[in-house]
Amino acid sequence: MAKGNKAELSKDTVAKLYLQNPELVADLFNAFTFNGEHRVSADTLSPFPTEEIATKLDDRGMEMTGQLQRDVSYIAYTDGNAMYFLCIEVQSKTDWTMPLRVMRYDAAKYQYQIETHSGKTRTGLFPVFTLVLNLGKGPWRGPRSLLEMMDGVDEGIKDAVSDYRINIADPYMMSEKTLNALCTEIKDVLIYFRASRDKEGFMRFMEENADVSLSERAIMLLNTYLNMKLEPQNNDGRKTKMCVAWRYFKQQAINEGRSLGREENKKNVAVEALRINLDYDTIQKLTGFSIEEIKMIAASVKA
Repeated sequence: MAKGNKAELSKDTVAKLYLQNPELVADLFNAFTFNGEHRVSADTLSPFPTEEIATKLDDRGMEMTGQLQRDVSYIAYTDGNAMYFLCIEVQSKTDWTMPLRVMRYDAAKYQYQIETHSGKTRTGLFPVFTLVLNLGKGPWRGPRSLLEMMDGVDEGIKDAVSDYRINIADPYMMSEKTLNALCTEIKDVLIYFRASRDKEGFMRFMEENADVSLSERAIMLLNTYLNMKLEPQNNDGRKTKMCVAWRYFKQQAINEGRSLGREENKKNVAVEALRINLDYDTIQKLTGFSIEEIKMIAASVKA
């Protein structure tokens, strides 16, 4: 892969690049992990190595050392003292083993703390919080705890099982309270994911949020995970207004028109474009209708 070729970046790489912004990370944790309370400030976060050293058993049952790779890892400081770790695992699809994976990641982080304070007789551990960010094309359908991975556990012993629960940021299942707690552009990104599941929802979102602006990395994330064709309007660091997303909509409509070859489909496209006040010249290019035909459709819509 050529260096800097964004078109060929993997989903994991694109997500990691996007979440290099501590403001987005703090916003996600405040909304999804801390129930909307402002517990994390971006200015207290510093990137932390994502590699974790963990032990596992080989085929003979002997312990061996292995390496785990986190997606995103930060450490929070207050007055120079570490207070907690914040880690994110990005998923493009549901993983049934996620509670066990997160448990191993977190255990490795706690083990790291113990080993780095090995000279002390007693070590006070700092909390480790892991948030699973669902960027798939639908809601998270997998277990959210270790107990949910178990089948047929007798009710009499269930309370004695040492459970491990995971926190999930799921754009498709987030409550209005959680949505309103978000205050950075990650809010619009997650709404975009939720709206993308159906065309009508996407259209409503675009119509109501045409003035919303997204960073280049946010657009790269949407393109990579949702197979969209959005393009930044500029390369000078400014954000791109969401109205540029109409380039994607227009291309989709052209593709539909070519594949279906039906006048009714083109008319529906014209009606939707008129409803969001797209100009006649653009609608003509989009549908192939003449200006007079578009005016007639516009008159019928108003009627």
